[in-house]
Formats: sequence, structure tokens, C-alpha cells
Amino acid sequence: RYGNPDEEGVGKAYFEGASPEFYIYPERTEQVNIGVELANSCYTLSVSEWMMNYYTDVVLTIHTADNSFTFEPDAENHTSELIFVKPGQMLSLSGSATKAQNGVEVTFDKTTIGSEALAAKTHYAIEVDHSTAGGGRLVISFDDTFTEVEAESAELNPDNN
Repeated sequence: RYGNPDEEGVGKAYFEGASPEFYIYPERTEQVNIGVELANSCYTLSVSEWMMNYYTDVVLTIHTADNSFTFEPDAENHTSELIFVKPGQMLSLSGSATKAQNGVEVTFDKTTIGSEALAAKTHYAIEVDHSTAGGGRLVISFDDTFTEVEAESAELNPDNN
């Protein structure tokens, strides 16, 4: 195991894996390859260009069972950082914004995203869009396409070099 399964947030990936049987001998270094898999879920939240043109001061919050993660997109950054969360739960979205055309502040009530609980080993790309000019309706796209990530080496025993 690598990481903490109970922690959620940026950089909070949790991996599990198993190794074949191996032996430890005194005064000898043994190399063992351990295949690991991401054991939690992750998501990114993005806002469409249309949404950014229709609203200003956008503040969106993704809610899990135990935590909330707020994202404030701006002209240069329309996508949140990768957030790792516990699988087996539902995500909800709430937020607020100001209509660019008249300065009216609006709030987006907390709404459950998707119809199934989050799966482990899955990246969910959530996009918030505005339906049409004057429509006043948010459109939330939920994509659970898995993306391969390059493997990284991690030294589990840094004191022995």
C-alpha cells in the first residue's frame, strides 16, 4: 500500500499492490517488482468557454461524503487540479456566479453528479457548461474515461541506499 485510503485531495493518490513471494537475506539487496493499481478515484472539474463568457466570478464546489473542494476558474485556468477521492460514493456540485450581462448573482443548488457511485481506478472529467444564451440552465457532462498514467518508481525504504 502507498498513500492513505481515507485522505482526499490534490496529490492524495492511494495505490495497492502485491508482490510475488520473495526472501530477505542478510547483507544483500533484493530487487522486487510490485505491480500496483490506483485504488481510489479522481476527478477534474472544468468550465466551458461559453460558461466563462456568460458568467463572471464563478465559484464551484464539488462535495464528497466527507469533504468539499472549491474551484474558481478564471480567464487562464478553466480546469481544476486532479483531486483524488474515495471510491464508492457520489459527488455533488454547488456554486455561485454573476451574470456578465447584468451583474445579477446566481447560485447553483447542490446537485448530485451522475447516477452511480465512483469506481476505483477511474478518472472522472466533469465539465460545467451553460445551455444557451438566456437559457439559465447548467449542463454538467460526466466522463469516466480512464487515462493511462506513466509508472513511477518509489523508494519504499529510503534509509538504505
